[in-house]
Formats: sequence, C-alpha cells, structure tokens
Amino acid sequence: LAQLVQPSHLNEGQQEVAEVIGIDAYRALMEYFGGSQIWIPKPSSLVPAAEVAAEIRSRRQRGDSPLQIARDLEMPLAEVKKIK
Repeated sequence: LAQLVQPSHLNEGQQEVAEVIGIDAYRALMEYFGGSQIWIPKPSSLVPAAEVAAEIRSRRQRGDSPLQIARDLEMPLAEVKKIK
C-alpha cells in the first residue's frame, strides 16, 4: 500500500520530510516504522565535543575563518572562538 502513497496524500510536515529524503525513502520509512514514533537527533547531540573541537582546530589550520566554521557547523560564533 505504501507504494500508492503520493506527496499529495501527506500533511505539510510529512511532505517536508519526503522532500528532504525523497518519496521512495519516505515510503520505506512508512513500511518499516509506520504507526511508530521515531526521534531524529540533532547532530550536536551525537558528535562528541572533542571531535567537534578537533574539526574546528583543523579548519582553522587550513585557513577557514571562525565565522565560516560557525556557519558550516551551525554553531554560535562565540563557541567556535573559544576553541584554540
């Protein structure tokens, strides 16, 4: 039945997910997790702080500005500047 689902059948939030991952991947999620609630963590809750700091240091050594690093990593500029 999931193969019959079209984007027009989905509510706004569901359509957003389908747009990000593709309708076929969304159908697969429905088949596997349909009826369940799943939680999708933010990357910041998964990557250890030491790894984030190492990435920031590496990017600074390559010449990236703190502002560019903050934007790319979606972090506050002040947090990036703290890491030396």
